[in-house]
Amino acid sequence: MKCGAAMLGLLLMAGCAEDMANSSMTGPPIAPMHLTRNLPRTPTSVEWQLDFDGEALEAAIGLYRAYYLLQLPNASKNAPGRADALPAVSPYGQTTDWRLLVVCVDPTDGKIAWSRNVRSYCHLAVDPRNDNVHLYDRGCITLGATHGEIVKQLPPLSDFRLDGVIIGSTPIYMPRRRGDDAWQLVNPDTGRLLRFDASSLELLSADERYQLQVEREPHWRLRCINTADQTTQWVCQPEMANRVFQRIMPIWAGDRVYWLLGDPGHAGLIICLNADTGSKIWEQRVAPGVYWSELHQLRGGAYAPPFSPLLLAGQYVCVMDSTGTIQLFDAANGLPLGALPAAADHLCPPAIRGDQLIVSSLTGLHGFPLIRTSTNTLSIR
Repeated sequence: MKCGAAMLGLLLMAGCAEDMANSSMTGPPIAPMHLTRNLPRTPTSVEWQLDFDGEALEAAIGLYRAYYLLQLPNASKNAPGRADALPAVSPYGQTTDWRLLVVCVDPTDGKIAWSRNVRSYCHLAVDPRNDNVHLYDRGCITLGATHGEIVKQLPPLSDFRLDGVIIGSTPIYMPRRRGDDAWQLVNPDTGRLLRFDASSLELLSADERYQLQVEREPHWRLRCINTADQTTQWVCQPEMANRVFQRIMPIWAGDRVYWLLGDPGHAGLIICLNADTGSKIWEQRVAPGVYWSELHQLRGGAYAPPFSPLLLAGQYVCVMDSTGTIQLFDAANGLPLGALPAAADHLCPPAIRGDQLIVSSLTGLHGFPLIRTSTNTLSIR
């Protein structure tokens, strides 16, 4: 099966949980993470930390830009980006009492690139093609990555609400009629619709020849279907599938599929499958459990959009465990490469950009450089 570009993880789940008070990245020094493979190195790599200085509702990390949404009433007057913000926009279509600030950050050094006021509640997602940022609720406003200018504006829909999920870093808009159980996923790159209902998730391969379904009845399993004749290519149903409660769409990259199963209270399992046959290539245990973003309430009581604790970053598979620690595995053979306890609570998944690991906690963004050692390995400090 030739799938072309990677189709990355999709996680859908409702947010509700207990406030985690100690979410700061401050505290004892973090031990280095020693890796057994090299990453590209840039001469400007530095460790940096940017404090939000207030309550951030969401964050998203692109290739060359990172963004976060700051709730101004719960932020310091000296919060980064507040002083020189661009004029306000409103994805809702009209001005409301919400006062937000979208802040654009250069992830190489943590410096502010630009910021803009927002006068309605919204979510954000980064466009992987150009790092533009989408602010969306009932409508959508796209801002340019370089200067924060308005690139595109979609009017509000009268009887639909635009909700968003992410396949990897690609924003997927889900218009749904209020009260409906069935959702349709709209990929902005292709305009293709995929159906989501209470019992299954569906995802097409990049060449549209195959379809992955995550099913939960009678037990959780992953099914691959040939779209030409709707025949089943293979089915994967791990032994622990009877107690997996979250729906994480697998990573589908080339001739491999990566699937994460688990919950916060029990050790999880990451499985690498042959995409042609469904046969297992490797598997690794994820202890003590799997990170669920729905269990991590924000400082002011709101909730960030759910996100997947599984992502593919070059040669590495990254998994967030239930403590917020980032575990790295070799994508080829499943070898554990290290773990970084960067934060207990996260606003979005981490990202590896060049030779840096970028992490967003509830209190700030942090860039950890990957340092070459004398043994030609890497460590994260």
